[in-house]
Amino acid sequence: MNSQFSSKNLRLFSKSITCKCLVLVGIALFFRALSLSYSTRNSSFLFRARYMSDSSSTAHKFLEVPQIVWGLNNQKIAFARACLTARTMNRTLLMPSLSASLFYKEVDKLRPIPFDKVFQFQRFNSLCKGFVRLARFSDVRNRTHSFDLEKGSGRRWTVERDLQQLKQSATNEFEVVRVVGKNPFLWHDHWPVKDYAKVFECMVVVDEISREADKVVTRIRQGGGDNRIRTGLVPFVAVHMRIEIDWMIHCKKLEQRLKVSEICSSKREIMERVGNISGLKTPTVLYLAVADSLLDEKDEESSVLNGWRDGLVPYEKKKLGVKEEVYGKYSYLIQSAIDYEVCLRADVFVGNSFSTFSSLIVLERTQKMRRLGFVSSCEDGENEWRSYAYNLAGESKGVPRRWMTNMTHSSLEAISYGSSSVSCSNTFSGPGNGTSSSTDEPQSGGWLHKFTVGAYKPFFDVDTSDVLDRLKESLFPFRGTFTEKTADKPDLYGPFWICTTLIFVAASIGTFVTYVAHKWKKQEWNYDINLVTWSAGVFYGYVTLVPLALYVVLKYFSAPSGLVQLFCLYGYSLFIFIPALCLSVVPVEIFRWVIAGVAGFMSATFVALNLKAHINSAGERSILIIASIFLLQLGLAVVLKLYLFTVTV
Repeated sequence: MNSQFSSKNLRLFSKSITCKCLVLVGIALFFRALSLSYSTRNSSFLFRARYMSDSSSTAHKFLEVPQIVWGLNNQKIAFARACLTARTMNRTLLMPSLSASLFYKEVDKLRPIPFDKVFQFQRFNSLCKGFVRLARFSDVRNRTHSFDLEKGSGRRWTVERDLQQLKQSATNEFEVVRVVGKNPFLWHDHWPVKDYAKVFECMVVVDEISREADKVVTRIRQGGGDNRIRTGLVPFVAVHMRIEIDWMIHCKKLEQRLKVSEICSSKREIMERVGNISGLKTPTVLYLAVADSLLDEKDEESSVLNGWRDGLVPYEKKKLGVKEEVYGKYSYLIQSAIDYEVCLRADVFVGNSFSTFSSLIVLERTQKMRRLGFVSSCEDGENEWRSYAYNLAGESKGVPRRWMTNMTHSSLEAISYGSSSVSCSNTFSGPGNGTSSSTDEPQSGGWLHKFTVGAYKPFFDVDTSDVLDRLKESLFPFRGTFTEKTADKPDLYGPFWICTTLIFVAASIGTFVTYVAHKWKKQEWNYDINLVTWSAGVFYGYVTLVPLALYVVLKYFSAPSGLVQLFCLYGYSLFIFIPALCLSVVPVEIFRWVIAGVAGFMSATFVALNLKAHINSAGERSILIIASIFLLQLGLAVVLKLYLFTVTV
């Protein structure tokens, strides 16, 4: 009897030790992975630590620049140049004033407009933390303690002399260095394209501008209510048409000076080349971003809306009904910002390679493509964020040239002043976001790139604020805006940790509940390791295989979506099951069914509504696909209820 009792205790003791060891190993692996994640993310910011090493000095030394003028995009370049100048001088840039209008078009309206009326101040500092910093004038302790720095001009003021001046000024002990003289746009350029790109990424427009752009994009995707466009939201092509008189005069002079013939493009040439872009569906909605002077053409023959080939349905802001409703409420600068956001969100963008507006849009779209793993847009097909230059001939004379920004350029000259040397493929210096050349890694080309660590690093480089915003978005499934908000930067960081958390929560909650239930009934309890392996298989398997299968289905029905975007959407859709699992400890079966049902409905609605607008382009089969997605997500909830939300003793 004693021998049997001892043997039984020994087995219980060994199982207890095994259980504890497994739990400890699991906890150790969890925190090890967490620390590795943060160490990896922080390693890319080592240079930032060096830049911010003298934090007290940097925080109390400022750079002040003149009011920034000209059009929106020249102002963005000037602002970025001011930021990089402050960075070189190890100072914080004081928030400059922008200009509400073009000084040569609306002199009477040339009034300053604060930076934070156009771009988000706090968001800028959050995204650019450790790279550049923006401060308010109220942060300055003594406005009288300043030093005026005169920027040189003329041919004798070379790039080398300008850089030497900046380096010498970096040791200046004055609290504020005030740059006087010419506009920052005209300052010498000392920084690579990738550094400018980083600053541009931090310039997020304020919510009011974003909402207005949403209205315009929704109106475009609905085809303006045109009966020729099938119901539902559809993809659209944005065409930045520069054919107004003052542009044609400027580009003709530029062609003569540079002795080239590929800067100006006539309306007929633009129409022909846009119509020959491969992969456009019929019908295709075109949004024409044109000067206001072209909207009032009474001659039907000269109207920008006439002359397009069959299957292309053109709209401009007046025909869409947003000219007065949206654009008319704002100054020239805000109008440009709205139009910029609209063109940036287009499925395909076509512009002029000598236009700063077009060049900056292509720069941002190139960054988005790089995050999705595209190193080239040369191949035919449904590459996301495709861009074209209509003023340059592509593979044949009748098609526009595919266009991606060369991120290896050592200056912004090709974007600031235009270039005819654009292509669909470039040798990128790294997959990151262009913060420092010393931290980038070589990027492999071709299909082998998919088997490198660098191919997936961008999908884990996400801010905590971004992850929190996306988690909140997943809790409001009826908005259906998650896909739109994450289209430019889908991540795998959140989905990975959501699945990992679900596995540990499922295992720990299930173990705790069964342990208490057994102890309450004074029954023997054994730890079931299969709960961990089963949970891992379900969550990791579901969030991997289902998006992959959906990707193939959508590809087949000619409504392709980014694979990473699907992984991101499905990963965040599982977040609601974390609180649901925690509530399953309540030992009331009806309550558990209600919790599982509500969580499943919210998760299914979140996925279905966010994919609905995109899948509508699949035609008649779209309803069947959406219904299948919804039911499959509900099926997951039922499986979780039967195997994880149920405790049997």
